[in-house]
Amino acid sequence: MTDVEIDFRKSAQENANEYFKKAKFAKKKVESAKAQLEKTLDRMKAPAVTIEKPEYTISKRREKEWYEKFRWEITTEGFLVIGGRDADQNEMIFSKHIKKDDIVLHADIVGAPLCVIKSDGKKITEMAIREASELAAAYSSGWKKGLGAVDVYWITPEQVSKTPESGEYLSKGGFVIRGKKNFTKKVEMKLAIGVKVGETASVIAGSVMAVRKQTKYFVTIIPGSVNQFKLAGDVKNKLVEKASSEDRDAIRRIDITEIQIFIPAGEGSIV
Repeated sequence: MTDVEIDFRKSAQENANEYFKKAKFAKKKVESAKAQLEKTLDRMKAPAVTIEKPEYTISKRREKEWYEKFRWEITTEGFLVIGGRDADQNEMIFSKHIKKDDIVLHADIVGAPLCVIKSDGKKITEMAIREASELAAAYSSGWKKGLGAVDVYWITPEQVSKTPESGEYLSKGGFVIRGKKNFTKKVEMKLAIGVKVGETASVIAGSVMAVRKQTKYFVTIIPGSVNQFKLAGDVKNKLVEKASSEDRDAIRRIDITEIQIFIPAGEGSIV
C-alpha cells in the first residue's frame, strides 16, 4: 500500500493534476536515463581505438673538429686556415699548430689574429694565401674601426719568434717578426657566411670564393652599423629566404649563436 499526500487546500481535481504532472516528469527522466545507458553500452561494444604516438625527429648534433675552437676556414683548394680569437689562442697556435711548411699571416694593424695556412704536405698556393688574407683582415681590429680594407702580410714559420730584441718587452699574444714580409695590399674587409645542408645544417665562414664553392646558400657581410646579435638574425633570415623548400626547415633549426660566433667583433651589415 502506498501513502499519498493530499493538499486539502486544493480540490480533488487539482491534486490529481499535480500527481499527473509529477508522473509525466518522472517518466521522461527514466526514458532519458535509459537512452543514455544504451549509448554507453554501444560505446563499450565498439572496437578499441589505437592512438598512434607522434614521431619526433631529433636533430643530430654534429661532432666538431679540433680547429673549430679557433677562427677558421677551408679554402677553395682545401687548405685549412686557423686564427686566434684572443691572445691565449694566438699563443696556442704559435706553440702547437705551426709546422715547417705552413704559412703565417697577420693583418698589418695593431689588434689582429695570428693566422696559419696548414700545408698538410701540399705546396700552398697564391690563391690560398689570398683567401686566407681575407680571413686575417676580417677578424682584425680594422673591422671594428669600420675600415674598408687593410694590408695583410705573410711569412714563413721560422720568421716568427717569441724572443724580443734586447731591452724590448713582448706582451702576451705578441710576436717578433724577422726578415722580409710579403704583402697582399688593400685586402677588402668582407666575410662570407654560409650554410652546408646535409644530415645536419652547419655554418661556415671565410673568403667569398671559398664559401661560395662549399655552400648552396651564403651571404656576405662588411663593417656597418648593426650589432652582432641582430646581424646574426638578419644573416639567418637571409639564408632561409635563399634556401629551397626542402632545405628551409634545416636552416631554421640553426641556433643563432652558431652564426653569431663567426661575426667579427664590432658592427656590420649585409651586402
